[in-house]
Amino acid sequence: MQDAFAAGANPVDTNLISPPESKDPEEVELYLSAQSAHDAFDDATSLTSIPDQVPDDEHRLEPSPRSYVSHLPVDILGEIFIRCLPPPLNTEYLGPIPFTGCAPMLLCQICRHWRDIALSMTILWSTFSTYPLLPRNGRDSHVAIFKLWLERSDPRPVSFDLARNTSPTIRQLMYANLHRWGSLWLYLDDTLASELVSISPRKIFSVESLYLSGSVYSERTLEMLPPLLRLFPNLRRFTIDGLELSQSSFSQVPWARLTDIELNGRISMANCMTMIGQCTGVTVMNIQICAMDNYDEVPFHPKPATLPHLISLRLTCYSRQFPSFLDALTLPSLRALSFGTCSRKDENSRALSDLMKRSACTLESFRIGDLDLPEDGVIKYLNLPSLHSLRKLQINCRRISEPTLTLLTRCEMTSGPTEGVFPFLKDLHLACIEAPDSFTSDMFASRWRPGHHQELPASLVRVDLDLARANHASPSVDDRDLLRFRQFEEEGLKIDLNKRWMRAY
Repeated sequence: MQDAFAAGANPVDTNLISPPESKDPEEVELYLSAQSAHDAFDDATSLTSIPDQVPDDEHRLEPSPRSYVSHLPVDILGEIFIRCLPPPLNTEYLGPIPFTGCAPMLLCQICRHWRDIALSMTILWSTFSTYPLLPRNGRDSHVAIFKLWLERSDPRPVSFDLARNTSPTIRQLMYANLHRWGSLWLYLDDTLASELVSISPRKIFSVESLYLSGSVYSERTLEMLPPLLRLFPNLRRFTIDGLELSQSSFSQVPWARLTDIELNGRISMANCMTMIGQCTGVTVMNIQICAMDNYDEVPFHPKPATLPHLISLRLTCYSRQFPSFLDALTLPSLRALSFGTCSRKDENSRALSDLMKRSACTLESFRIGDLDLPEDGVIKYLNLPSLHSLRKLQINCRRISEPTLTLLTRCEMTSGPTEGVFPFLKDLHLACIEAPDSFTSDMFASRWRPGHHQELPASLVRVDLDLARANHASPSVDDRDLLRFRQFEEEGLKIDLNKRWMRAY
């Protein structure tokens, strides 16, 4: 890449941006913004053209600041360009919409040097959304833009989304390039599912990541899921969001070869447990269950399941059968566990303790989210021996006050560096704190050891603190706490405070 930008090449092409031929207000506005950016770059680079000497010292010019952006190495500019990519339109779409007013296309309008770099970086063009741009989505110019992105990303696999309201022309364009497909997001309805099942060839080997979602679908759509999934023999990462899968659909999913699974929707506990029992190769699993078991009246006696490679598990389940769910699992490689429940009973903590003993794993990250959990329930979790090895702890419950903060406070009288509660803890997230003056900052102070991050007991590195109460009441915050928070931050502790209630921070 360096040879393409050899010394002597003019980095600025003053003829690159020409006025638009049409009077479309959108294109005129784009031209003006691009021309403004181009002029700014011209001004910046012209600052480097300063005479080495002037005849009279009295009239010597002060050197102007150097335009560093025009002298950055190509690899640094490339990293900057990647960070210029706009985020997805929202969380429902995979990537940016191809548009001349945003990066990477806008980067090509600044100067020839930037254009050459942007065109050489296939990664800039390999992820995009086919989200319909109002009625213009099927217009020839927009189809040409998608073709342009496919050309500029070649030979890198492309990751994109398809929805029922994506232009048929653009859908056909993507079907013609299915050998290039990488990660794929599908928002299914009958039409899109039928098109995908009927495309040829019958196997798309390049797709390893698939996201399936649907808000407008029928039983026919669900019936087409098994043949649809058979299109992707190398599938490794699979997400189902909002689709209500039947037993027959579940049985057709290649669970055994998946390494990353996310389920979010109405799923029976029995189907969910059957699925988990087949996921022998999974390493990351995120399950958010809206149970379909008639308010937990259906008996639930799951078969035991061992997932030997599972490292990270996130469970959100508001069923009373949740403890039985945990009782059926053995997870010897588990390192990170997060679960959200809604229970006032002690069965969840008992089931977690049994799971850790049965699995003999070393847990490093634990999150509990349960706004119905009383504080004595939190204490029972924190006293579990299996959580002794935690590096990261997140608690979001109804209330955290003196008992929890006292338990988390490190005692200087412990006999050894790995004794006491959570001697390895570096990352602490607490919510719904209601404590008397200085209790919170005293706990932080006991765990904050500036300059001793590599020693045991471990020092906190990051704190995420939400002082808002669960009932949205405004808590009183002690000024001493606020001053100490600021002191800790100045000393190097990363503190993320919910500042809605802060008066002086």
